[in-house]
Amino acid sequence: MIESENPYQAPLESGFPCATPHGETFDTSAFVAWTFVFAANLIVPLLFGWGLTQDHGRTGRLVALVGFLGAGCAFCLSRPIAARKSIAGSVITGVSQVFPILHIISGEITLEITLRFGFVVINDASPMGHDVSGEAEGFLLTLIVGCTLLVCAAGAGQLLGFLLPASWLIRNSDKVLSTNPQPHS
Repeated sequence: MIESENPYQAPLESGFPCATPHGETFDTSAFVAWTFVFAANLIVPLLFGWGLTQDHGRTGRLVALVGFLGAGCAFCLSRPIAARKSIAGSVITGVSQVFPILHIISGEITLEITLRFGFVVINDASPMGHDVSGEAEGFLLTLIVGCTLLVCAAGAGQLLGFLLPASWLIRNSDKVLSTNPQPHS
């Protein structure tokens, strides 16, 4: 029996970088890109949303933001190819802040949802006319806005995946691993 045909044989040293469970390689550049794109996408939401929250509500917002940053890094680790597409879409979402229609609509939808369920209280003394003072309320507000923007970014990234050449979004090592490489002898 030939060694390469033995299904019980341990894999040989391949010389490829560490692969994820999905056969993709660890992508350091995706981590760096995600961190920068994440920070760039915070400009308008923090500009408008920070004044809406008070005291502990800001703590809830910060916890949600750290969660989004960590979830994005985990996504880069577990699915680097899909993460690169989402990062490309996040660039579009970030650039759209020049005319922040998407961000404002997302914030208004979130405010309406949270007002209807009683998580946000109307307060005329507050600079924004609303009061978000609890950790849970700040967390929920940030979670809804963040998820809305991430869905838009992921959709834009998938669209870019169809429109752009694959070489722009997939690294050479990802292509090699996805075609079932042969080990070096």
